[in-house]
Amino acid sequence: MSTLSSNFSKTIYKIGMEAFQRPIFYNAPIGIRFEIGGDEGVYLKKNKFNPAYVSAALNRAKTIYENLPSSPNIMRMDVYPNNGCPSQEKSIEAVIQLICKTTGISQPDEQILETYRDDEEDENDEILTRFQLYWDLNKLSISKDILLNEIIKYDIAGVETYISNVYFVDTQNAVLFFLYDDRGADLVAANKELIRPIFERFNSWILDYDREEIEATFAK
Repeated sequence: MSTLSSNFSKTIYKIGMEAFQRPIFYNAPIGIRFEIGGDEGVYLKKNKFNPAYVSAALNRAKTIYENLPSSPNIMRMDVYPNNGCPSQEKSIEAVIQLICKTTGISQPDEQILETYRDDEEDENDEILTRFQLYWDLNKLSISKDILLNEIIKYDIAGVETYISNVYFVDTQNAVLFFLYDDRGADLVAANKELIRPIFERFNSWILDYDREEIEATFAK
């Protein structure tokens, strides 16, 4: 019987990634990197984020999500509850409760614990812990606005909800959407024709730093 995690991994393989690692855009053969943050300033004053900036970023992220070839059916969220300051460490149960309370989503359908090193070749490097949380989006009643908004605010407002590293996957079409923070989002796919309409319609949102590479990928 297939699981959400195995279906996620199979999709990553179809997309052409040798391993699932960030930056997603630079590790996938076909992709688009969007600039999500708008022209507004991020902060109104010290430690107070600008609602207009967040609103503009949310609009772009939501628009791209709603124009995906089809709705994603798996959501994966990676959390690192024990890799920060010891005084701020939390159990995975506490982290999940915080995530569910903030976003209104249910408990994850699957959890996978993995350990790793930042530098796999250095045996003296600290061993870190990561939890992969998976949700079946076909069974989950979710507000895109709330979740995408929390991802955006996480980076700029210091909101301690661990709403980061959230990946939306369409396993049927082999498409992955990743809003990595308030500044940008990656969209990768196995077939460039599936995401060509997004490339053409929202071309002005493409991150200029990677525009030349992206334009070459979609050149007819």
